[in-house]
Amino acid sequence: MQWTTTTIAILVTFARFYIRWTTRRRFQWDDLFHGFAIAFLITFTATWPTFGIHDYNSGLYALGLTQIEPPPRTPREDRMNVANTLIFWCVIYSVKASFLALYWPIFEVSGRFRVAWRITASYTAISFVITLLWSFWLCGSPMNFLDQHACQNLAPKTVPTMYIAWCILDLVGDALLIAIPMIMIRNLRMQAAQKIGLVVVFGVVLINILMEILRTIYSLSGPLNAFPHHLFWVFLQSSTAVVVCGLPCFGVLLPRKRGATPDVEIITPLQIRFIVEP
Repeated sequence: MQWTTTTIAILVTFARFYIRWTTRRRFQWDDLFHGFAIAFLITFTATWPTFGIHDYNSGLYALGLTQIEPPPRTPREDRMNVANTLIFWCVIYSVKASFLALYWPIFEVSGRFRVAWRITASYTAISFVITLLWSFWLCGSPMNFLDQHACQNLAPKTVPTMYIAWCILDLVGDALLIAIPMIMIRNLRMQAAQKIGLVVVFGVVLINILMEILRTIYSLSGPLNAFPHHLFWVFLQSSTAVVVCGLPCFGVLLPRKRGATPDVEIITPLQIRFIVEP
């Protein structure tokens, strides 16, 4: 299942790069961060079996589908589990960085937008660092991080708080990513249909919000967290985030009115200088 969703994300990424190159003959910062996101996603998917096979067998044993009890995790499997979790968040925050990079050249003519963009970028960077570092306090302190005995005693107490905090940090960041362009679009002198088109393009971040909420619910709810539900949402969220990251570039393929100028930009900064209300 994990390679199916990853393959879809890879195909969308290639399509995005093809569209960007054929329409602009150059790549931009948002393409670079999308490239980071797909690279992290492939790494995330490829490294999961190094420890995930053990979790898979443990899940089968817990469900009574096998009589062979798997041995305890090895230190190497614990380290790979940690690395895989960190890579997952690198996927999510690379997507956020790609959206921020996409917004800047479109709306940079607005002074208020530049302030809001810098605040959002700072929040995103800080929340990314907090998310990564907090992982090392899963077992009480970084000194106990790879101590299986300590983790078995302390992790159940800290995991719910950590998951909720991760979810809040992620959701606030995504909400800011939606709010910035929506506020700017409101002040554009455009036809209602054009505004709706831009709202759809920038509103795809709502999909990431939905995925984060569902993954957190399935991670914390006892019945829903039963094997393999949580695993399904982890892979689906990471792959969906990369797919969503590429969707705005497909706006150039939308049908246009006859006689319309085939501009490759969704809306250019030069256009905004004339259509943004003073």
